[in-house]
Amino acid sequence: MNDETKVLVALADHLRRTVSDVEKLLDQRAVVSVESPDGSVSVAVDARGHLVRLRLAPGTTQRLPCEVLEAVINETLAAAARGVAAADLAQVS
Repeated sequence: MNDETKVLVALADHLRRTVSDVEKLLDQRAVVSVESPDGSVSVAVDARGHLVRLRLAPGTTQRLPCEVLEAVINETLAAAARGVAAADLAQVS
């Protein structure tokens, strides 16, 4: 392995660790996480219902037409927002 390759490998490792750290921070902010019934979409929202994570299962964009994927994302996000609202109501009660 030459020096340039070693630098690129080290940079790729650093980027992987950074992405992992960011994902952990976003997950810590998440109050509610919801997965679509078919497992193709996973979302997490914070206490305000703001999207903090959106994950698509491998192959989802090839398997689902755009209109269907949009609907699945919106339905999953709405379910997460309802979860936040339900958690807020439980705290008030």
